[in-house]
Amino acid sequence: NPVKDLLTLQGDAMRHVSVYSVLGVRLYDRDVHGSQVEMDMSSFPEGLYILNILTDEGMKTMKVMKR
Repeated sequence: NPVKDLLTLQGDAMRHVSVYSVLGVRLYDRDVHGSQVEMDMSSFPEGLYILNILTDEGMKTMKVMKR
């Protein structure tokens, strides 16, 4: 799942997206609405990031690698 510049998230009824570094520093925090979200990660350094996605069904956590 490496991403270079643009990360596209697809899922049911997303409400909020947060991105954290592996050190726990919050780098992105936005309210969203809908089933698709695009995030510009071009300014993020290469590395591993943790995404927290709040949906109508609860919180989902995933990892993404920025190249």
